[in-house]
Amino acid sequence: MLRSKPGVRFTWANVAAALELFSLGWRIKRRQPFFLVSSAWLATFAVLPMALAAIALVGPGAQHIQPFVDLAGTDNYMAYVTIGATAMIWSTTTGASVGFVLEAQRVEGTLGSIWSTSTSLLARVAGLGASGMSVGMARTLIAFAVAWAVLRFPVSFDPLALLAVLAASTFGAGSFGLIFAAIVLRARAGATLVQALLFGMGILAGPAYPTTVLPDWAQIVGQLLPPTWMIRGLRATLVFNDAAEAWASVAVLSALGAVFGIVGMWLFTRFDRDARRRGHLEAV
Repeated sequence: MLRSKPGVRFTWANVAAALELFSLGWRIKRRQPFFLVSSAWLATFAVLPMALAAIALVGPGAQHIQPFVDLAGTDNYMAYVTIGATAMIWSTTTGASVGFVLEAQRVEGTLGSIWSTSTSLLARVAGLGASGMSVGMARTLIAFAVAWAVLRFPVSFDPLALLAVLAASTFGAGSFGLIFAAIVLRARAGATLVQALLFGMGILAGPAYPTTVLPDWAQIVGQLLPPTWMIRGLRATLVFNDAAEAWASVAVLSALGAVFGIVGMWLFTRFDRDARRRGHLEAV
């Protein structure tokens, strides 16, 4: 029992360090100039173009909406598309916030020196990644609010189901991001691969269209990605008012998050040892 106490103290020290890094990172990012303005720009550059494309397809007076209704199961195409677009912002920002923590430190030349501290690399990723995730959440909510203020589409509202979907989505996307972080730790060019994966998720998750329009293989791959289920859960809550579908998405997201978390931690630990042995920790 006595021999286990240092390990317990070490574990709690890393938890405290991760929380402190989260708080510090959030304060720094929140104080950046134009935080609110840049958040509103997300709606302009990432959400509204997709919504306007939907208007162009169905017609200004929605006279060509029937094919969309047949595919999506709703005529509320503005909410359908806007929710998909903002969900992808949330998912990709969450994954990138965790996945790019080490790449930023490698560029700054600090990645190789952090083993001289008592804080574990995983705690650093968790703390700084969580701060980036919190900023992404805030900006996504602002982007959705701006898009709704401009387009004024109707939405249903189930607070409990909505919060559950958002929490499970953050868990799933964050765990997926841990795999990205491991890839960046293993390969110097890992950030390029991570960016490609993030963009690929935007195609397979169906942000502006039902995934049924994709080839069969793409639909199968899409079922393994957190953004797909986040979009499905949010649409079930806000568009279709389908509580059963929303909670089913929560269950799948939680399961994916657990699997990706276990795999990500295993990869991270293995690539951590490999990076130190091979000298992959520095920028050059």
